[in-house]
Amino acid sequence: MVFVLRGDAGFVRDKEVEALRRSLQHVLLPLGLRGSEAMPPLLNDFLLCCLPGHIATEEYELEKGDDEVSAEQVRRYLMEHGVEYQIHPHATAYTTSETAEAEHVSAKEMAKVVMLTADDRLLMAVMSGDEIVDMEKARTALGANSVRLANEGEFSPSFPDCDKGAEPPFGSLYDIPMVVDQGLDSSRITFNAGTHTETITMALSDYLALTKPKRADLAAAR
Repeated sequence: MVFVLRGDAGFVRDKEVEALRRSLQHVLLPLGLRGSEAMPPLLNDFLLCCLPGHIATEEYELEKGDDEVSAEQVRRYLMEHGVEYQIHPHATAYTTSETAEAEHVSAKEMAKVVMLTADDRLLMAVMSGDEIVDMEKARTALGANSVRLANEGEFSPSFPDCDKGAEPPFGSLYDIPMVVDQGLDSSRITFNAGTHTETITMALSDYLALTKPKRADLAAAR
């Protein structure tokens, strides 16, 4: 079963969205299930999170267990704010370039998380996937005495619902200050959804409106 729906773009009218919601509830309620959290195991390929004027599509495989679903804070946050997003599974990928290749997007469209410590304070930098952080630029932009890459042991405990190295670029949801490089300027961005086998794609404008990050020139010269 495959649903490809875009409620906010006019492909599916609000009345049709509501009708679909009611139809799904007829299936869920007799089973004692309510809301979008119950839908993934019931739909073969896509979870539909029906919000007024918006539909988020999430592709799932039936054998996927609840314990494998990561970055729940981010998903819940996007749904609560009615933001359109897509989540896609892909072959296991550990680097930005591998993930971009698996998702058939350019590295520039990837939003890459780089965890830093600035004066011993944990901080999240978000870069275009084809850029690296210039530590001196970061130190100046942050007004810090020293900036360095954080090691995994320093930041992993702050992301209990994420695989190590697959943190999504929403530092504020994890009580971590964040700064976004000015070079991240693609109209849509793709980023790790908390695992090495899933990504989320959404509009950059929605991302910036939600996170309201500090923006600065952090990228090293090429």
